[in-house]
Amino acid sequence: AMNRALAGSLTAAGVDVHDLRICPLPVVRADTARNADAGVYLRTTLGAPESLDLVILDRTGTDRSVRDQKRLERTLGRRDFRRALPGEIGDIHSPHRTIDDYAGQLASVIDTSGVAQANLKVVIDTGLGAASLVLPRVLTSLGITVLTVNNRLDEEQPTSTLRSYHAGMARLGELVANSRSDLGVRFDPTGERLSIVD
Repeated sequence: AMNRALAGSLTAAGVDVHDLRICPLPVVRADTARNADAGVYLRTTLGAPESLDLVILDRTGTDRSVRDQKRLERTLGRRDFRRALPGEIGDIHSPHRTIDDYAGQLASVIDTSGVAQANLKVVIDTGLGAASLVLPRVLTSLGITVLTVNNRLDEEQPTSTLRSYHAGMARLGELVANSRSDLGVRFDPTGERLSIVD
């Protein structure tokens, strides 16, 4: 609902919107840097599933400075901006290959020499988040044995609490030990933070 409201508000202000729908933040950062003048990312606040964060990105895909954010808040609060005329209303586009493009770009810049020869066995926990949409595309080119858990989106658990994080890490440790894997990796629901278990 918030995504639709935000997209509608931006188009009403004369902005063309690329709606990436559910996507990990790193993918949004990369797409913003390639295809947009700015970006906005909505996510559930870490550890507070009833709250939302609005991450505002500049044209390079990095977070806007606190000063820029305060300036934007003041402008919106004062309603000190030009309204779009009817012929200037923006459009909403939903690109279809954003995740594939990101996976291809990521694979092209990572040095994978020696990875296949290392004969790695890895357990990956996608944290029931958006990383589950990207990891299968990225991992296919690495030549490693992967056991993936929680590889789906769970709308009932949009963020992890401290308690669920520790339980997930304990479970990941058990899976790594029981499967005799080389390491385990757990992503947070946004796909931007990871924790590693040896």
